[in-house]
Amino acid sequence: MRAKGGTGKKVAISGVFSGAALTAIDEKGRVAIAANLRNSIPGDAKSRQIYIATHPDSPCLVISGDDRLGRIAAEIDQAEEVALRRNLPFNRAAERRRRYGAGETTSCDASGRFILPPMLYELGEFGDEAQLFLYGVGEFIECWPLGRLLAMDGEDYVDAQRAARAAIRLAEQRK
Repeated sequence: MRAKGGTGKKVAISGVFSGAALTAIDEKGRVAIAANLRNSIPGDAKSRQIYIATHPDSPCLVISGDDRLGRIAAEIDQAEEVALRRNLPFNRAAERRRRYGAGETTSCDASGRFILPPMLYELGEFGDEAQLFLYGVGEFIECWPLGRLLAMDGEDYVDAQRAARAAIRLAEQRK
């Protein structure tokens, strides 16, 4: 049974991502971000710049607008200030390497299509996995190889796995 009511339209807040979608990566490395997620990417809808990087804590990639680069700089500054106040060591160069080193900025067209840079494809360890799951988690979109996400253990992944299974069921109903 399908839920009734509402317009089904989502109001996007620039730079804040929510929602979920299945997508695929083709043989040329092209990926499409679904409208419910891409509408939150800041910038001109005809050609947006996106920033793709490795997730700081999970084995997936993250996608955001390129405005995230400035937020990362502020987060590094804040982490350094906290470390100084607590009299803890802080290695700014190491933190910058960790936060920026594995990221790249690329263009996303009006349909949400972009080419996943080869280095990020390797870092994401996509292998032969063609099915991807995109999951908006506030500051960015997690980009998971579907099989890996579904195989993850732990409470941290339960909500994303539930959403992925729902997306699979919806895709099967559309066939």
